Amino acid sequence: MKNRPLLAYFRLFGMAAIIFGHLVPVLIGRALLGKDVWWAVRRRQMIARDLMRFLKIKVTATGEPRVGNFLYISNHRSYIDPVPVADLIPFVPIAKAEVGRWPLIGWAARMTGVFYVKRHDKSSRAGTREAAREVLKTGGAVLVYPEGTTSAVGTTLPFRPGTFGMAADLGVGVVPIAIEYANASDAWVGADTFIPHFLRCFSKPETRVWLHFFPPIFGADASILLETTQRLIDERLLIWQNTERPGK
Repeated sequence: MKNRPLLAYFRLFGMAAIIFGHLVPVLIGRALLGKDVWWAVRRRQMIARDLMRFLKIKVTATGEPRVGNFLYISNHRSYIDPVPVADLIPFVPIAKAEVGRWPLIGWAARMTGVFYVKRHDKSSRAGTREAAREVLKTGGAVLVYPEGTTSAVGTTLPFRPGTFGMAADLGVGVVPIAIEYANASDAWVGADTFIPHFLRCFSKPETRVWLHFFPPIFGADASILLETTQRLIDERLLIWQNTERPGK
């Protein structure tokens, strides 16, 4: 698949225009009209759909995307990960604090209900968990990447246990989500920064993504919830890499 640098620059500026165009009504709704976070989440879904079309992100989704009061748990490959998921289900995501410093994108995410967490700050992690707990207690949905960082091909990194304990305490179902990319270079790892990675990823005619949604898992034992979720995601990743992975 031939890379086209000019296409990537066109998409970069187009992405900024799409986000900014949606942020104006979000800002008015949130700041002036008193709209709640779930109104903003629905607006974020519109942003995701427009970005999917403009950036030519092609998704093959299997399983049933369950909408409701769930803790969604996904493996983490790239900053793109929440976009195809948001196209299918509404949620409040937890993102690393570095995302909040990205020009425009960080502000857009904050306006639509994203929680930021400093991964190496114990008090930040505790505060974010408490905010997520409140969302789940009031019937909302939260998306978490328990690996805490991105990884390329292979199975998942160790999961952090905190949010699984929260789901067990509240009796909320955990919905595992597996995500993989046709091109391994679409994974964002190491010291790569946003602009160089974006230009490399979106210089291709299209970006193909594979998603699988598992049925909800319920239980009062956080360790079993964690182990079951990680096992299901790992099994699906191995299936894609060995037999079904897009692009093979």
